[in-house]
Amino acid sequence: MSIRFRISLYLSIVLFLGFSFLAVVNSVISYDNLKSEVESNSAITSERWSLEVKDTLDSAMFYARGFRSPLIFTSPARESIIVSIKEVIERNPNFFALWLVFEPNLYDGKDSQYKSAFAHDSTGRFIPYVFQSGEKGKAVIRSSIGYENQDGTGDFYQIPKKKNIYYVSEPYRYKSENVDTMMISIVAPISKDGFFRGACGIDLKAEELQKKFGEVKPFRNQGYMTLISPSGLYTVNGKDPSLIGKKITNPQELDLFLKQSQEGKNFTFNSDEHTHYYFPFHVGKDKRYWVMQVSVPDSIYKDEMFKTIITRALTAILILVSVLVCLNFIFQKLITAGLLKAIGFSEEIADGNLIAQSSHDKKDEIGTLLGSMNKMREDLLKVLREIGSSANTLRDTSE
Repeated sequence: MSIRFRISLYLSIVLFLGFSFLAVVNSVISYDNLKSEVESNSAITSERWSLEVKDTLDSAMFYARGFRSPLIFTSPARESIIVSIKEVIERNPNFFALWLVFEPNLYDGKDSQYKSAFAHDSTGRFIPYVFQSGEKGKAVIRSSIGYENQDGTGDFYQIPKKKNIYYVSEPYRYKSENVDTMMISIVAPISKDGFFRGACGIDLKAEELQKKFGEVKPFRNQGYMTLISPSGLYTVNGKDPSLIGKKITNPQELDLFLKQSQEGKNFTFNSDEHTHYYFPFHVGKDKRYWVMQVSVPDSIYKDEMFKTIITRALTAILILVSVLVCLNFIFQKLITAGLLKAIGFSEEIADGNLIAQSSHDKKDEIGTLLGSMNKMREDLLKVLREIGSSANTLRDTSE
């Protein structure tokens, strides 16, 4: 094994270990940077889409509050109110429905005149429900239903009635002769001096919210988003839309959600090979927190680490090969060529050619070696000449 090969081998091992160490360090740094980027991006993404959701829901709350405000102090003709509701729905395709429900005989005291009338119940109670027909710019007018239900599907009216508060309902299934869908209701109470008379609400279809927000990929075109109600019901689910209207399935996640979200704290949870980032926010005057969840797959870390390691390894190999090529050139130019001259020069001397000359004129280790060999050649030549001279003298004397 030549010296050049051994030196190259040792240097290769040292360089490989050095680059491996640097690759590990860079991988750790890359992982930390990626994690920070994911967290920062998730926060920014969640804030952005939380504002989008909030804007959508606040817009509905604004219309509900605006429509009910004059009804606190006046009682226009019921027919004109129905026409106004119809105009609002036809001009706002993002709203599925706008409705009013008044307590018995508390609108204008004329319920007895409207028994079983259009947009009323059999007692004459004023309960118009106007919703999108499915045909652009056209609305359908019916009577509200389900508002007296006590099984949770009537909470959109029962909670504002009992607590006299603004309310954004949990997602619930609404069924009628024309409609069967999951929706949420944004409700403003109609009350004066603390006395509840009724409520005005706007309904939004969960499927429309799903179309708008459920298809968002929050990080590098990966992951998904969900919108979760205060009690832990999915209103939007970018991973599995069939879960809309259902509670968080993981018991630990649900417990953490119920505890942290209503304190208004951001938090994270790991499940299903995803890291979930939760960001609570308010809607209108509803004091409860809704939550935007941004979920990023853990595989993104593995993929990034794999890419980093491969990149670093290829870089190390390329640098290593380049260094070895350069070292080989340097050895060839500075050492090997000089050593070959020294070997050739020594072989000339060994063969008895004491008049051979070295052509290496550089003042380096090889030059010193050749200089020493040249001095040895001259000394040998001098000794041989002296021996020859002594031999001649001895021969002349003997004669």
